[in-house]
Amino acid sequence: MSPPTREQEATHTERRDAILDAARARFAALGFQRTTIRGVAADVQVDPALVMHYFGNKRRLFAEAMELPFDPTLVIPELLGDLDEGAGERVVRFFLELIDDPGASPPLVGIVRAGLSSEEGLPMLRELVESVLLATAASHLDSEGRLRANLVGSQLLGIFLTRRVVIVEPIASTETDTLVAAYAPTIQRYLTGPIG
Repeated sequence: MSPPTREQEATHTERRDAILDAARARFAALGFQRTTIRGVAADVQVDPALVMHYFGNKRRLFAEAMELPFDPTLVIPELLGDLDEGAGERVVRFFLELIDDPGASPPLVGIVRAGLSSEEGLPMLRELVESVLLATAASHLDSEGRLRANLVGSQLLGIFLTRRVVIVEPIASTETDTLVAAYAPTIQRYLTGPIG
């Protein structure tokens, strides 16, 4: 089989970009739950199988449409692992390194600011947090997974707002290792310890 021509590569990129544009519009208008792969495909006049080929599932499509710098459906299960004693530390370290990364932090700050400052943005931010990040985490936890994931999420969102959006000192400039040591035990308890 011969490699794709430049024209074929351009068509591939154009279709993929068109699917992402259609997905952004649908997610903004309908939210995560009511947006369907079939509907996005219809907007671009392609077969739904092509959307699945490019993105795999609706959560991955949403993550790419929101321009996340990582795929939560792959990263979250890896961080949680078998929920050993190091899970809390892995989660906090990954999160801090992500929000401190000059390439990843600006888009994340943009997503959060847009979500907090506009009527259109808030539902998309809520969908991202609830339907992608927290739902992915909850599916890898025990029967209290939803509450556990929400506790972790609220803690991480607080760190993010304090460190990168509101920029409150000394949290904003504290070394990563110090923050990992401070937050990891709490995150570990939320993941595996007693609640209440």
